[in-house]
Amino acid sequence: MKGTARFPSSKATGPAVSPNFPVLPSHSVARWPSIRTSLPRATLQTPYSATLRAAGGGGARTWSVIAGTLPSGLSLNAATGTISGTPTTAGNSNFTVNVADSGTPTKSVTTTLSISVAAVAPLLAVANSLPNGNIGGPYDAVLTATGGKAPYTWTVAAGALPAGLTLAPSTGTITGTPNTTGSFTFTMQVTDSNAPALTAQQQFTLTPFTGPERGPVALVTSNFRNSTLANANNAPAVDLAVVNEASNNITVLLDSVDTNGNVTFTEATNSPIIVGTAPVAIATGDLNADGVPDLAVVNQGDNTVSVLLGSSNLDATFTEATGSRCQPRRLLPES
Repeated sequence: MKGTARFPSSKATGPAVSPNFPVLPSHSVARWPSIRTSLPRATLQTPYSATLRAAGGGGARTWSVIAGTLPSGLSLNAATGTISGTPTTAGNSNFTVNVADSGTPTKSVTTTLSISVAAVAPLLAVANSLPNGNIGGPYDAVLTATGGKAPYTWTVAAGALPAGLTLAPSTGTITGTPNTTGSFTFTMQVTDSNAPALTAQQQFTLTPFTGPERGPVALVTSNFRNSTLANANNAPAVDLAVVNEASNNITVLLDSVDTNGNVTFTEATNSPIIVGTAPVAIATGDLNADGVPDLAVVNQGDNTVSVLLGSSNLDATFTEATGSRCQPRRLLPES
């Protein structure tokens, strides 16, 4: 064949005709007398794909591994010559590939290849990003890992979590309620499911907050004092009531505007106001029809509602109503 390179050293089958195609990776070019026999490296537990190519021959080609083995988790497509899959074992694999055409007589050629699978340890993806949490407040954070082979197992390799917190080894979830002040340094270790197992570690330092008002999650606005703002064209004041889930209380902030038009807020006299456990929502309205704004707070932690009645003095102070912190019940239609 004119312009066709030949392999005098290749192993061929059929009549005494030299095969006219070499086995090459997809990025290679057939050139006699050299054959490029390298394939890209693979990474453990990472999808892999590389396509072998042959030049010359007649008709469709059939690929096969006739000696050695591909890395565990990879397979060869007989029709396309594509090696693909997800390697499950690190190391180097040597194997011999044969490709045969569909001509008459059939011509084939073989070559020896290798694929190296690199092991990569799981890496913590949450480095130094765990929240500090709040003393007396609910804590929920999840550690994650990348690389290696799932599922993972988590352990505290050194130090200790803040008192009141626990680790779920199978999920990497840290939950609980911090109950001791201070800074806590600990090292988390993740172990994957490879054999042998791979591990990675990351150090964290948590300092739970101890302020009286922590973890704001919701707020409502109202003119709790029925006042106007002289420096804002006598517009009605817009006061705030803020729900603090972590510290189980409500902060009341009073609106004011200075002569330069700057808005500031100051905390009301009896703020913060203690409510139920883990408050998460708040509403305002005149609940007892006395013309003064009141507050109703939903406490998710103990399934109650706190009712706070505004003072008739219009000073933005509140007292808890009789029968407050009741447990709401679903209203059912009469039968």
